[in-house]
Amino acid sequence: MASSVAIIIPTRNRATLACQAVQSVLDSATTPAEVVVVDAGSSDDTREQLRRFGDRIRVIEGEPGNAATTRNAGVRASTAPFLGFLDSDDLMLPGKITCLEPVLSGQPDAGLVYGGIQAINESDTVDAEAIARRATPRKGGKPEGATYLSLAEWRDVISTSATLVRRAAFDSIEGYDEELNTCQDWDLYLRLSLRWRLVSKPCFAAKYRVWEGNVSWQRMAIGVAKVAEKHLSELSRVPSEERESAQLVFLGWLAGAHHTLVHRREARTAAMRAIRLHPVRALARPRIRHAFLASFLPGRVLWRRRPVAPREGL
Repeated sequence: MASSVAIIIPTRNRATLACQAVQSVLDSATTPAEVVVVDAGSSDDTREQLRRFGDRIRVIEGEPGNAATTRNAGVRASTAPFLGFLDSDDLMLPGKITCLEPVLSGQPDAGLVYGGIQAINESDTVDAEAIARRATPRKGGKPEGATYLSLAEWRDVISTSATLVRRAAFDSIEGYDEELNTCQDWDLYLRLSLRWRLVSKPCFAAKYRVWEGNVSWQRMAIGVAKVAEKHLSELSRVPSEERESAQLVFLGWLAGAHHTLVHRREARTAAMRAIRLHPVRALARPRIRHAFLASFLPGRVLWRRRPVAPREGL
C-alpha cells in the first residue's frame, strides 16, 4: 500500500551511498508514493547504478549547486502532499512514514513532524560515540515541540533526514533558501515555525551517517553566520514579545561563528551588539561571553590546531 509521501534524495558523486539510501526507502514497511533522486551533475556512475531500480524511482537531472537547489528541484518534480527529504549518505527507517505520516494526516495545522535519528559510521554500524555526542545533556533538555525561539537556541534539534513536511507549508515559505550553501535546513525550520506548528514524535526515522563526507567545521560556521545574519535582518517577522530574545540568540550564534573562524573583529562586533542590547542577559550567554573575551587574544592562542578560515562569503 502506497503512502502520500514523496521521498526526495539529492546526490552528487555518491553512487554507492545513493543506491543504499534508495534501497532503504524501498525496504520500508510502507511504500512511498514517489521516490525522486536529484542528481546534481555527478561525474561518477551514479546514474548508471540507479538504473537497477527501474521505474520504482524517478531520477532527474538537477543543476550543480547546493543542497537547497537540489531539494527544491525534487519538490518541483514530485506531486505527493507530504515531503520527506533524505540525504544521500543517510538511510531511511520505516518510522519516517509509519510514525510521522499519521501526524500530518491527522493534524492539518502541523507543517512539519520530526523523529529521532540513529548515528552510524561509514560501515553502517551504529556509532555509540556519535550518539552520545548528539545526546549530550543540556540544561532544560531539547524541546519536544519546536518553536521559533527553541529552534534558534538549539540549532540541531531537527535532522533533515528524519522529517516530513507538508507541501502546502513548504510552498507557503517558498521552500529552501538557495542563497544558503549550508544550514539551509535550519533556516527552513525557523521560517516554518513562524507560520505552522512543528511536532516531535518519539520514534526513529532515519540513520545519520557520521563520516568524512559531513559538512566541514569551516563551512558549518560560515553557514551559521549567514543564517544568523539573515534572521537578524528579519526580526520584524518575530512576535514582538520574543524579538529581543531572538536577537540575543542570533547575535550569540554570529559571535560564536566568527570566533570559530578566528575572525576576531567580527566576533567582537557581534558580541558588543548583544551587550549593548542587554548587558546582563548577553554576558550570561557563554557563546557571547567567550567570543567577546577571546576576540582580544592573538589568533594562534585561539585555535592552535585550526587554520584561519577564509573571509569569503561573510
